[in-house]
Amino acid sequence: MALHLIFIITLLVGSAASPLPEACLHADEILTEQEAVRLALINNPDLHVSLEQLRAAQTLVQQARGYPATSVDFEFNQNELLRSYGDVYFGLSQLFEYPKRRGLRVSVAEAQTKLSE
Repeated sequence: MALHLIFIITLLVGSAASPLPEACLHADEILTEQEAVRLALINNPDLHVSLEQLRAAQTLVQQARGYPATSVDFEFNQNELLRSYGDVYFGLSQLFEYPKRRGLRVSVAEAQTKLSE
C-alpha cells in the first residue's frame, strides 16, 4: 500500500526533480491518501505556474482600469554661435480616450482573466 502511495505522489507531482519534504522520504512512514494529495498539490510546478498566470491576468485588469498618465515636457535650446538663448518649450499633455474605449479594454482584460481561471 505504501509503495502505491509513493507512486501516486510521484505521478501527481509531475516531476521527479520536485523536492519532497523529509517526512516523505522515509520508507517506514505511511501516508494517508489526503496527505499524499496535499503534498502533490503543494509540490506541483504546473499548479504554481497556473496560479502565477492567474495573478498576472488579474494585474492586467487593474492596469486596464487605470487612466492614461499625464505627460510633462521641457526643452531648452541655446545657440552657441551667437551666445544667446534660444527657444524654451514647456508642455503638458493629457490623453483623453474615446468614449467607451476604457470600458471595452477592461472587458477584454476581465475575459482574459476568466479564461485563465
